[in-house]
Amino acid sequence: MAKKTGGLAKAARRKMRKRAAGIEVRRKREFTYRGYSIEELKAMTLQEVIELLPSRARRTYT
Repeated sequence: MAKKTGGLAKAARRKMRKRAAGIEVRRKREFTYRGYSIEELKAMTLQEVIELLPSRARRTYT
């Protein structure tokens, strides 16, 4: 019986397909909390940010 080679040709074809397709660079997602960007949150006063928090977190700041 012939011994299998381990499918090297298939792996080589897969590498060539990936190289030909060009792997896209991942786009970094912008952080938002309840619809506000990090810059908008930094610009807010503490009272405005507290209003956005859930009730349990609000209790610790009031």
